[in-house]
Amino acid sequence: KIIIDGANFVDGDDLSGMHSVLEEAFDLLGAELVTVHAKDISDDATKKDQAAGTGRLDWGTYFRLLKRIEYDGPVILHNLREDQVDSSLSFARLHLAKWYPEMRGND
Repeated sequence: KIIIDGANFVDGDDLSGMHSVLEEAFDLLGAELVTVHAKDISDDATKKDQAAGTGRLDWGTYFRLLKRIEYDGPVILHNLREDQVDSSLSFARLHLAKWYPEMRGND
């Protein structure tokens, strides 16, 4: 089985192919996903804190692809500081709710 993390599929220095890389990753691995990680792509490769919503990952595509494969498992936020938890969680919920209507209003 697979744990997927969209930020690990692309190089932070060249995001030009991010959409197609994510599409291909989900095409190849989607049926085997058991857990989804949600961290972001930082502009600074030395930066350790990559809370969802603070960088350059294409979250619209990421969560759309989760819905396309009918993923219904956990989404784990990581690589974030304690003071980033609330904003990162709100960010992830907002974007997930676009594709998972059942999540709307579950703050």
